[in-house]
Amino acid sequence: MTKLCSILLAIGFALAAQAAPLRYSSGGVHDDAGWAVTTNPGNGDIYVTGTAYAGAAQLNDMCLVKYNANGVFQWARRFGRPGQNDEALDVAISPVNGEIYVTGYVRDTVTGIAAVATLHFTPNGALVGQHAFAGLMQGDHIGQEIGFDMFGGVYVRGLATNAGTGKDFLLIKYNPGLSPLWVKFWDGANGDDISSAMEVTPNGVYIVGKSTNPADVDGIALRYTLGGVLANTRYVIGVAGGNDEINDIAVAPGGGDVLITSTRSRGPAASDMQITTMRWSGNFGATMWVHNFNLFPGNSLDLAKKVKVSPIGVVVAGSSQNQNFLTDIVCYQLNPSTGGIVGLQVTNFPGEDLAVDLAVDPAGPIYVTGVDDATGYPKYLTLRIDGGLITWVSAYGNAGQDVPSELTLNMNVMPVVTGRSYDPASGFDILTLRIDPATGMVL
Repeated sequence: MTKLCSILLAIGFALAAQAAPLRYSSGGVHDDAGWAVTTNPGNGDIYVTGTAYAGAAQLNDMCLVKYNANGVFQWARRFGRPGQNDEALDVAISPVNGEIYVTGYVRDTVTGIAAVATLHFTPNGALVGQHAFAGLMQGDHIGQEIGFDMFGGVYVRGLATNAGTGKDFLLIKYNPGLSPLWVKFWDGANGDDISSAMEVTPNGVYIVGKSTNPADVDGIALRYTLGGVLANTRYVIGVAGGNDEINDIAVAPGGGDVLITSTRSRGPAASDMQITTMRWSGNFGATMWVHNFNLFPGNSLDLAKKVKVSPIGVVVAGSSQNQNFLTDIVCYQLNPSTGGIVGLQVTNFPGEDLAVDLAVDPAGPIYVTGVDDATGYPKYLTLRIDGGLITWVSAYGNAGQDVPSELTLNMNVMPVVTGRSYDPASGFDILTLRIDPATGMVL
């Protein structure tokens, strides 16, 4: 890999042209939002999930919207309980049966307590399975992410709130028909424990997040076997009194070594943070290397977001304060063997930029999506990085609040970004962009 370590100023890059995006509105002026997106690897169909208004009696429901590969609307499905605001937070396609799974939460019509709601759809939108889980009904239980094993097992990572332990990690395993096989809670026994990401591999289910203790907050990583046995636990700890969190995890192909990226404290102040990326053995044994990132040592607010393992190495995306104390999106590549930095890109736009998601084309290009508010109105901002250079910047804003939630690449390695967008005529809508990978134009 060619070594490159340069800070690239985005000033002077032409913003790609905009076209009509995919905008889904529940009708009227209401609050709809897209939280996750996936595409069918065979035909390119796009599935977006989130929340959409369903009427005064129903309020907001879980929502699943399908477009074909060309962005033509196919159908929308809603699911929820009367008089409550319900949300879908993740959508995924099973690699075994090709069907669609959605998770999120629905609220009890009497108590208002949230239960994990997981739905199973055919590719044509028929609801063929559902399951709700609320534990002991002591507090909210929320499904946040879906993963699959090679046998078709469905794993839901989430949040459980219980009277005695507060917020805990939650992991549920289902068979493909959504019959639950087991449920696991993890409580650090000191305070709230909140997960942030999951990876399912033949070597087990990895979950990362943060754990509160009386003195501070530490990053935490767990590995469960596919049978639900907690096999390994490991903490990432900064300075005493700090606030640390593991933000994302990636596992090398074949269930090998683990890469985690974390926001780690350098001092007790909440703003004194750096991005720390580590490579561990698959069972959390040996630490292969540690890389700490702080763009400007005099400015200390550096926040990790995503990590990916790819043919070009380890790729990390996050946000960092620049010399003007504004926040930039940063993306950098690390040597997978040594952890040394071999490429660095920084937006350096006027205003505040925050990284949201990261995707890597196996052929080399890197895509980062985030929020830019240089004009005073947040907008979608997507970058393509190729050969160590930012080759285009695509920005979309509707003169309102336009905030992306998730980025994926379709079968033609086209970036697809979903989120929410404000329009005076319809309020907040589910907004999905298809972006030409060659030009950055919104298609």
